[in-house]
Amino acid sequence: MTPTLDAEKPDQALRPLRLLVVDDSPDDAALNVAVLRRSGLSCSAQLVDSPEMLRQQLEQSSFDIILCDHNIGSWTGLDALEILKRSGKDIPFIVVTGSLGDETAVEYVKRGAAEYVLKGNSARLPAAVGRALHEKQQRDQAAHLQAQVFAGKKEWELTFDAVTSPILILEGDCRILRANRAASQVLGLPFSGLIGHSCCEALHGEKEPPEGCPHRHFLETGEPIRGDYEEMRLHKSFDMSCAPLRNPGGLDRSCVVVMRDITGRKLLEQQLAQAQKMEAIGRLAGGIAHDFNNLITIITGYSQVVLGRLAENAPMRAAVEEIRKAGDRAASLTKQLLAFSRRQMFQPQVLDLNVVVTNVEKMLRRLIGEDIDLTVKLGAGLGWIKADPGQIEQVLMNLAVNARDAMPHGGKLLIETANEELTAAHARQHGEVTPGPCVMFAVSDNGCGMDAETQSHIFEPFYTTKELGKGTGLGLSTVYGIVKQSGGNLWVYSEPGVGTTFKIYLPRVREQARSVAAPEVASALKAATETVLVVEDEEALRALVRGVLTECGYRVLDPGGSQQAITLAESHRDPIHLLLTDVIMPRMDGRELAQQVSRLHPETLVLYMSGYTDNAIVHHGVLEAGTAFLEKPFTPEGLVQKVRQLLASPKSSLTARSK
Repeated sequence: MTPTLDAEKPDQALRPLRLLVVDDSPDDAALNVAVLRRSGLSCSAQLVDSPEMLRQQLEQSSFDIILCDHNIGSWTGLDALEILKRSGKDIPFIVVTGSLGDETAVEYVKRGAAEYVLKGNSARLPAAVGRALHEKQQRDQAAHLQAQVFAGKKEWELTFDAVTSPILILEGDCRILRANRAASQVLGLPFSGLIGHSCCEALHGEKEPPEGCPHRHFLETGEPIRGDYEEMRLHKSFDMSCAPLRNPGGLDRSCVVVMRDITGRKLLEQQLAQAQKMEAIGRLAGGIAHDFNNLITIITGYSQVVLGRLAENAPMRAAVEEIRKAGDRAASLTKQLLAFSRRQMFQPQVLDLNVVVTNVEKMLRRLIGEDIDLTVKLGAGLGWIKADPGQIEQVLMNLAVNARDAMPHGGKLLIETANEELTAAHARQHGEVTPGPCVMFAVSDNGCGMDAETQSHIFEPFYTTKELGKGTGLGLSTVYGIVKQSGGNLWVYSEPGVGTTFKIYLPRVREQARSVAAPEVASALKAATETVLVVEDEEALRALVRGVLTECGYRVLDPGGSQQAITLAESHRDPIHLLLTDVIMPRMDGRELAQQVSRLHPETLVLYMSGYTDNAIVHHGVLEAGTAFLEKPFTPEGLVQKVRQLLASPKSSLTARSK
């Protein structure tokens, strides 16, 4: 009988069958090979006659079948079969011998021989080889399928465990059938504490699914569900989905629960909501401060005009002084509002923060009192920052005052500086943070501290925990605005009864700090004979400016609004030495007006005035280089000095208009 070969394995059908013949008789071996070839089977043979040769061939070569005599000199076919088993190779083993007792034949079969053929019946050899090869083929197929099943199972397990989100497969009674490694890590329990245990106890620490649990909804309705769920025991928020598992017969009460950790996203959403609220409050505060600055300039300006005309012993002088003082206090409040809303004029320079802290330290000691122990720790090799030095001093003083008020019976105040590197992980936890090198300064106290509710409001304008009359509620909001305008970030860490730490991070710069020379004031003032074009949409303020400048000898052109100013400039034939204009006006801002007037009168210098910054003459709150600016509220003396200084200086260095 010709051996059947697998048609799906063409290599086996085309190549010769590789035989390993174990026999001490080359003639018998040749006879067996001849029988197979006469049956139509192409084959090649390798003869071995010792255990050493057998081991060597099994190790170095591969064979399709082994034909072995029973008696091989000093050893037997059973010895050869044992050597084959120890090699670990699955090669069909056929005993071809002259005679074989029943017990020996049974022993061969028990030890794994595929078949035995007596030499007197060699015609059976091709059929025996065919069956052995067929059985080997079936074993290979079964092993291949088993390997595929095992690999698929392993791949599924690896995939299941590789998912970073916790996954639980639950029975209808909430028992955990399966859990991945992420579930074990998030729940803080080993697999032995999960599999077979109640999900309610492992996840929630309860005996029943709590209100809002997606699995509870599934048990009640049998419908899949997905939603956000806050797990109080773990202090985490999850995007949790619960979907049914279906068996071949239909719906099963089992389900799969996937928990995606969204704690970080929730935190960022809260931070974004807080930032949006602060931004809205800032816009409102900035707008109010802009209008108030005009009114305050009028109040303080006219009060100083009146004071200048009253005798020292005039009965009304004290009343007017109080009006001026109230105006100064109002100006201070609007300045704080502008700082919070990041609309304050920002004049940065490269600073050594250690120098700023050292310069303000003596003032802070007087400010906080002797019952508070102030310690300053300055970091070595501190990097440079770019900020407004006056504003940074204001931040330090406001935080020190806030700490002092939190320690009414005395305590400890620590100010420290250091270089720090904000990592990408840190930036992910805090929504508006840009990673990179920073300079940090912290102000810490061991005062009364704050709870979470108080911390969520401390940077809002006019929010205060102090009793009526003890504070404006603008100190920390001013700190917030200055830090944000300086490109920095700040965080507060506080615990009731323990104390509070404010940490402020400002970007490090590569430039070096350098001293800035004070601006030179003209030593010789010319007689006030120049023409000044005044444009201000607030009529009362415009009248004040006109009166002050006229009294000093200037010729004042007061057309009213911006459009009237352009019309006047077109018809005015004499020089206009100075344009004094508000920055923010309806229909046309100050910069656009300056451009129009410049085309008509190239000789005209420009002096902007405003109590509120926008993009007309600033970029992100920073005054453009070469721009002459008068900040509201201003005094009559301040106005006259700025106008005189500008007109007495070289036009090439001070003109601020855009060609």
